[in-house]
Amino acid sequence: MHAQLPRTGVSLQWERLLSSAFVRAPDYGTRYSTIIRIESPGRAYFGEWSWNPNGSDIGRTSLQFELE
Repeated sequence: MHAQLPRTGVSLQWERLLSSAFVRAPDYGTRYSTIIRIESPGRAYFGEWSWNPNGSDIGRTSLQFELE
């Protein structure tokens, strides 16, 4: 697994942490996750989740709208 990680100049421990889709660390991590979905005909969806430093869900926003 470690051979598949990029060599960016940080330690192996940080490379493992940062390679995740959701990063959780005391001083660094995922704070927002966003999705934009466009459906036909012209309908769009926006969703965003907010996370605290511990990785707990602290808020959600959801919008749906028509595209012109």
